[in-house]
Amino acid sequence: MDWVFVLIHLDAGFVPAKKGGTKVGKTKVGKGSKVFSVVENKKGLPIALLVENANPHEINFAEKIINEIRILQRRGAPIKKPKLLAADKGYQSQAFRAF
Repeated sequence: MDWVFVLIHLDAGFVPAKKGGTKVGKTKVGKGSKVFSVVENKKGLPIALLVENANPHEINFAEKIINEIRILQRRGAPIKKPKLLAADKGYQSQAFRAF
């Protein structure tokens, strides 16, 4: 049975980093990082992950996380671009839509 991905979701979440690290930035909430994930709708399993500094806005990393997508198939090359992508208003921009 081949994997079928109809819709994937893109989102980021703040993760506190009390002990520091290379991808940590100071925000209103404190020091932390943003973990970006792309998940498949049906099972909720991550198919791409990215950890970045918490300071810049999520849209700055949108193209980078999309380029991390690799959906394995039984035959052929992995799928790199989804047909449908759902994201919140934080990712709304003309440049990202064109991408």
